Amino acid sequence: MRLFPNPAGRHVWLPVLLLALLAGCGKASRELSIADAETKIRAALAARPQVWSFQENMTRTEYDQNATLRRQLEALHAKGLLDVLAVAPGSGWHVKLSPKGEAYRLSDDIGRPILKGEVVVRSATRALDRIDSLGEPRTNSGGATSREASYTWHYSEVTPFGEVLGLTPGEQTKASVPAVLFGDGWRFSIE
Repeated sequence: MRLFPNPAGRHVWLPVLLLALLAGCGKASRELSIADAETKIRAALAARPQVWSFQENMTRTEYDQNATLRRQLEALHAKGLLDVLAVAPGSGWHVKLSPKGEAYRLSDDIGRPILKGEVVVRSATRALDRIDSLGEPRTNSGGATSREASYTWHYSEVTPFGEVLGLTPGEQTKASVPAVLFGDGWRFSIE
């Protein structure tokens, strides 16, 4: 038995077979293994450090009425990470990173725009411990497929800014994140 009984049939079936092969290769797999989820979440956590931000200029009222922020700024000043300068007696404060604190400044894209007068610093780095579970795939009415991934992570590095905020290295935290299936595979959106 011949697969293509005549030359005319070859011209019809060959493109159909090639299209079927290409369509199968270009479609993302609905399967998501624990190992794949672990690789993607580990990379996402490493790429997104925990951050802390503050305004460089504060009125006297803002500074005096926010006891938590005032304690944090004073503790960072005591560690030599910030310079807190009075703008004019009774009018307000100018807070800036000291040369020691500049080492923790984030100037690249951190997933949100940095506002004028805002200082953003790295407070900690997160690391994945394990994937706890992967939910079943769900398809919504628009045709998008997603599933929930639950995982455990810890702070692998805490900067002096993170210490003042009360972050503890090694302390485990549970979290979950949706995974959405795109044409190129599963994507996780970790904040």
